[in-house]
Amino acid sequence: MTCLAQIPQLGSDSTLEIATWNVCWLGDSTQGNGPSDETLQYNNVKQFCLQSNLDLFAIQELSNPATYYQLNKDLPAYASMLSDIDQVQKTALYWKKSHFKLIQAYSYTILNDQAFNFGRAPLQVCLELNNAQKDTIFFIVLHMKAYGDQASYNRRVNASVGLKAYLETSLKNKKYVVLGDWNDDLNVSTYQKMVTPYQNLLTAGYHFPSKELTDKGKRSYAFSKVVFDHILHSQYIQDSLYLPNSTEVFDLAPNYIMNFSKSTSDHYPVYAKYRYQLTSNTSTGFDLNNSTNTFKIYPNPTVDIIRIADEGAPVHYQIFNSLGVLLMKGHGTFVETDKIPVGIYFIEREGYGIGKFIKQSY
Repeated sequence: MTCLAQIPQLGSDSTLEIATWNVCWLGDSTQGNGPSDETLQYNNVKQFCLQSNLDLFAIQELSNPATYYQLNKDLPAYASMLSDIDQVQKTALYWKKSHFKLIQAYSYTILNDQAFNFGRAPLQVCLELNNAQKDTIFFIVLHMKAYGDQASYNRRVNASVGLKAYLETSLKNKKYVVLGDWNDDLNVSTYQKMVTPYQNLLTAGYHFPSKELTDKGKRSYAFSKVVFDHILHSQYIQDSLYLPNSTEVFDLAPNYIMNFSKSTSDHYPVYAKYRYQLTSNTSTGFDLNNSTNTFKIYPNPTVDIIRIADEGAPVHYQIFNSLGVLLMKGHGTFVETDKIPVGIYFIEREGYGIGKFIKQSY
């Protein structure tokens, strides 16, 4: 008997649950590498994956290809991809076949250069979400350099710089989620309380929903009050898909799996919830991912009015909120925005595509 009780179902039919979990040398029988009872550890990991009903989860330290293939057989509802790095500790991504479709051409190891010169280059998996919008999302699974010494800290800093550059070039204006074991926290570093190695991303306004856990004083590492396991996602996903304050850490795992930190993993799974559809009833009929303005909107940001066409050339338009709900439609050269709340909005102009504008307060 591996589990003390049925693991609670963390996933639901109405939302997407996306998780990351370091499974501590799963499949490696080398003495001292992870739990000593490999069979027990495998069964515990398998039961969590089956019973939690997560829609997508990133795995770090999957350390035996045979274990990976066996887990594939035991999780028939999921498809997966394993990283091709040389290091024993590999990463993998699992996703529900009913919810996602693999886009193979954009799925491969990335940043296998000086930024990740410690042997664990990230795995990028491009998936099409089976929702009305057919959102294409790039998932990046990473495993940052461990250990509390200056050299390891510097490698995390360098990797963060390389990751930021990649997001701002190769994935510019794309939907993406970066998740994995970052081996450091977001408030201060675990190394001598120095500045977090991910300060460059935080300063630039990147969205870490897992920072909610750090701010609450949670832990994702069993043996220290620190959050090592993080999720980062793009602006579009923050605005349109992420359910605010929904990030959780399954730190109740020891209540369900006996001697969890010794028998299974020294990390707890971290997961966040996302909207599956932009609306519950209808599709907006356009892809907000590529919603850069294809026509001039001014002033932008605005407080009471936006102009969307040249004088004397009125156009048909529709305005949606960040959830894809249609708020208004009309015909003209300008739109009065004084009666809509402060926030981010999308406007579809007939024949010209989609634009985005920000409504500010007076």
